[in-house]
Amino acid sequence: MLKVHLVDTTLRDGEQAPGVVFTPLQRLELARRLAVCGVAEIESGTPAMGVAEQAALRELNLAGLPVRLTAWCRATKDDLDAARVCGYRSVHISLPASPILLDAMGRDEEWVFQTLEELLPELGNWADFISVGAQDASRTNTSMLIRFAQKAQQLGADRIRLADSVGCWNPETVAKVVRSVRTAVPDIRLGVHMHNDLGMATANSITAVQNGATDVDVTVNGLGERAGNAPLEQVVMALRTLPEFDHGIRTESLYSLCKATACCSGRDIPLAQPITGDEVFRHESGIHVRALLKDRRSYEPFDASAVGRSSQLDIQAGKHSGRAAIEHLFREQGMELPQEDVGGMLEQVRAQSEKLGRGLSRAELLAVFVEGQSK
Repeated sequence: MLKVHLVDTTLRDGEQAPGVVFTPLQRLELARRLAVCGVAEIESGTPAMGVAEQAALRELNLAGLPVRLTAWCRATKDDLDAARVCGYRSVHISLPASPILLDAMGRDEEWVFQTLEELLPELGNWADFISVGAQDASRTNTSMLIRFAQKAQQLGADRIRLADSVGCWNPETVAKVVRSVRTAVPDIRLGVHMHNDLGMATANSITAVQNGATDVDVTVNGLGERAGNAPLEQVVMALRTLPEFDHGIRTESLYSLCKATACCSGRDIPLAQPITGDEVFRHESGIHVRALLKDRRSYEPFDASAVGRSSQLDIQAGKHSGRAAIEHLFREQGMELPQEDVGGMLEQVRAQSEKLGRGLSRAELLAVFVEGQSK
């Protein structure tokens, strides 16, 4: 079984979502929850942000969490010194790799390789783990990425990370690039960092793993800049469908982790968010409900309890309900509807749902029944 190393960057890249601020206590709470969940590495912040940030990061490093805490740094000596002062022994250094970013920053490819040669040898004096990232790798030619990876490996890097900084990769391209880089540097950890601008962050992350990536960056709830990052909970549950990979996550802790992160970030979980949305285990369609009442696997990809949610079947009365749903919902209330009444009740439920423009609560369902009985 192949081990997939998940790097959670909720506390760093997730907090870069506009308007999101984690207090030091919230940062510590989320880090502890991530550790309980089984995450092996947390990219926990950017020491170069200033004195207040450094104080919070030092506190986090002193908490004794059973995970690797990694600092995100620009490719400057000052950033790396700030990380060391905060107590970090694991650092990630991000360098622009695409013509677009290099031009925007007034740099060129020669500067990239020269900077690697200047910074990496000195890091070995105090850092236990060195990760080097090619920022905007998705808009860089593969030959550049291969030379970047080879140089970083030669200079002592433990991991190379390819970042889809604007979320424009697709699975087919990811497969080709990751395979090419993996072939060129077969003996180094290869990470990926996927953004979700086109809705493909999870798919791209899984494809990367299938083609040789060993490390995958994620955030809880997909929190992050613009459309966010690859969501931890989605990547984990997608990996569950691939028995050859071991992600090491205690999935029963995912739901509470996602809820806590939503609370701390002030970002509600969308109703239809995969894995954790309130609606993703709720059913209304008559055809679906009839099958679900016989076998939950018919229209649910996994048991809700696998991620720490209630495993009780959640049926919504509404316009698309069928007879089996109506019978089941009344049976839940301790009422057995006579067969001759089910059809009429179903018509009333559908009519009320159309009138309200939504599904019915249990109380509203009973009100429809009472009203029908009084006529």
